[in-house]
Amino acid sequence: MDYTVKNAEKLPVETRVLIVQAMDLLDRVEEKMKKKGMDVDMTCRFQLKSDIRALEKAVMKADQKAPAAREAGALREAFLRLKTSAAGILGLQ
Repeated sequence: MDYTVKNAEKLPVETRVLIVQAMDLLDRVEEKMKKKGMDVDMTCRFQLKSDIRALEKAVMKADQKAPAAREAGALREAFLRLKTSAAGILGLQ
C-alpha cells in the first residue's frame, strides 16, 4: 500500500502501531497474492480483495485529525478480518 500517514503525531500510540501493522499486512498479502496468482480460488481472491479494500479505507479514516474511537475499532476489525482470511487462504502467518 502506497500511503503515507499524515497525522501520525496526533494519533494515539495504539492507533499508530495498528496502522503500521495494517500497512505491513497489506504489503505481505498483496505480495503473496501476486506469487500465488491463479492458484487461488476466485471466490477466495474476491474475499481477499474485499478485505484489502476495507483495511485500506479503515487506515485512511483512522488517519484523520482527531479520529473517533469507532475509526480505531473499525481499523482493528478490518485488520483482524484480513489477517484471518489471509491466513486461511494464503497460509500467511
